[in-house]
Amino acid sequence: MKPSVNCLFISCTAFAAFALALPAHADDVIPGCPSCKGDLNGDGQVDGADLGILLGNWGTNDLCSDLDGSGNVDGADLGILLGFWGKVCPFTGVCSEADHDCCTTGGPGCTDQACCVLVCKSDPFCCEVAWDTLCVQGAEILCGIDCGGGVCPPSDHDCLTTGGPGCTDIACCEQVCAVDPFCCDVAWDGLCVNQANQICYGGGVCPPSDHDCFTTGGPGCTDLDCCETVCAFDSFCCQVAWDGLCVNGAFQACGQPECPFECSAGATPEGEPCGADTNGGCNSIPPIFGSISCGETICGNAWALGGTRDTDWYQITLNRPTEVTFSISNNLPMVIGIVDTGGVANCALATALFPFAVSPFCGSAEFTTCLNPGTYWFFAGPNGFDGFPCDGGANEYEITLTCVNLGVPCPSVCESADHDCLTTGGPGCTDIACCEDICSIDPFCCQVAWDGLCVSQANQFCYGGGICPPSDHDCFTTGGPGCTDVDCCETVCAFDSFCCQVAWDGLCVNGAFQACGQPECPFECSAGATPEGEPCGADTNGGCNSIPPIFGSISCGETICGNAWALGGTRDTDWYQITLNRPTEVTFSISNNLPMVIGIVDTGGVANCALATALFPFAVSPFCGSAEFTTCLNPGTYWFFAGPNGFDGFPCDGGANEYEITLTCVNLGAPCASVCELADHDCFTTGGPGCTDIDCCEDICSIDPFCCNVSWDGLCVNQAIQFCG
Repeated sequence: MKPSVNCLFISCTAFAAFALALPAHADDVIPGCPSCKGDLNGDGQVDGADLGILLGNWGTNDLCSDLDGSGNVDGADLGILLGFWGKVCPFTGVCSEADHDCCTTGGPGCTDQACCVLVCKSDPFCCEVAWDTLCVQGAEILCGIDCGGGVCPPSDHDCLTTGGPGCTDIACCEQVCAVDPFCCDVAWDGLCVNQANQICYGGGVCPPSDHDCFTTGGPGCTDLDCCETVCAFDSFCCQVAWDGLCVNGAFQACGQPECPFECSAGATPEGEPCGADTNGGCNSIPPIFGSISCGETICGNAWALGGTRDTDWYQITLNRPTEVTFSISNNLPMVIGIVDTGGVANCALATALFPFAVSPFCGSAEFTTCLNPGTYWFFAGPNGFDGFPCDGGANEYEITLTCVNLGVPCPSVCESADHDCLTTGGPGCTDIACCEDICSIDPFCCQVAWDGLCVSQANQFCYGGGICPPSDHDCFTTGGPGCTDVDCCETVCAFDSFCCQVAWDGLCVNGAFQACGQPECPFECSAGATPEGEPCGADTNGGCNSIPPIFGSISCGETICGNAWALGGTRDTDWYQITLNRPTEVTFSISNNLPMVIGIVDTGGVANCALATALFPFAVSPFCGSAEFTTCLNPGTYWFFAGPNGFDGFPCDGGANEYEITLTCVNLGAPCASVCELADHDCFTTGGPGCTDIDCCEDICSIDPFCCNVSWDGLCVNQAIQFCG
């Protein structure tokens, strides 16, 4: 998703920049002539060949040889040419090598060399990276070219299909781009499609789609009558995504699609008539369970209506370690899983499915896992709470459980862990006894991640608490619990046990400075760095922390030498603003002699303090250290942040207050890829930020930004199951 677009910034400023550039370059270029003034043959240099051309045009009104614009080629023009002698004209190589005219987007430059030079002098991007829509607009303004079609560039797709800038319905395209220039300048994305649907076609129109109405996916579906019926009462389905609610609406409004389904010969009947509840497991009072055996296939039925669904629980007791595969085929969307009680038949533990799998309408799914001896509940239920009544014709499923007996116990998460119990990381830890104790208290530690709370519990319950754990960092650097100077570590942990139990954070570092003595850290900014201009203790660039907000500025390629302080619960924060006109890869780096945190204030490129609630991305630099991050930013106004990584211990006269930041930029020819586009796992699997179903990913992250900013954890998965189907 792109940031909100400010028309005044993106469109009006771009035109103004071109218009203001014209007088500044009037002495360099004559529109309609090759290259710059004096280079009459367009070879990029003013020399004898050009002199010969001028003399050949002596006494005429030749446009390009009439360098002073008097209407006659004479001695005045000769004097001007001699004044230009030896001049090298920029951009001519790119311009002469271009394969498209100045009204067409494409590679760098365009074939009208004079116009090309004019535009590229105003906007070097047009000759260095690509000749984009803004370059075409510049050609119209600077060169007087009529490219036709208003702001809409040539396009190969209609206005209800995402793709490159613009769309083929010119009238609609111009209406949308008048509201959102991004759609004609960068890309015609989902928001542009939504606006086209609303502005040009009245909303509720079914956009082109690649999936039927009973399958989740992008906006709309292939049955136009059904699509428009559903979108009439839920426009989200045609404007944003065809999600699980849209699928359920299609089932109710459009009639059930055909999905012939027949259970395998010899399958065991579930024995529960549709609408009854003979195996509702822990959802029944009292709990009642069906049964399943290794190698058995069961033919069952299920329903979902009015916010209630039928869930079927099948119990098996395993006496040996067993690798099991649980599979389903079905004609209504289903979810299958093992109720995560650890093999203990206790409904008080039945709070989640782990592992699980989701099967679509008329589809199938399976998972394989290893189970130690115990009693397990295998679960099958509709993946939704409406749209599948008992008389709806789509209520059948078939499940199969296959088993392989193992000669050894299932390897536990604890046995396969790669880090000790006082270090954060993946699920489990290498001290098996401690790991199992902690996971019995907090299953998250073995199912999702061994986080700081797991470390804290391990320290407290396994090792007595308060001790200084092994560490890989000194006491003046943030990191895992503890630090390498054991005496200093124990001194700090005596008054702040968090530092040895959970993490050695900025407060622990500050405690080390106060309790253990400050180490030396000579620091000197680079020659040529721009001074921040804020005396230590003043506040001239406190950003949204100031009333009214005040910002410094930073430019691409600039290095700034600044200072910061932290004392008594208050810290100095420095905010630096930059406006980017194109998709840009930025690298923000810092070196410093007090612990610092740097980041981008996460407003999506919108200069609004109401949105300034977090840093993303960010990096932490230790005492006397350095850090950097690289990210891609779409056009917008951004605030780069630098502040102490703590709120005490660094007064202005403490001798550790200096830092140096640098911002480097690379212009890109295409919009930045989103976290959702870059994800490597689906939306029902935990992992790094985002997930591969982009529509679902963006929906969930709009509800819970953590899922795209930090990690796609169990809560994100649960929300995906609930909202995406």
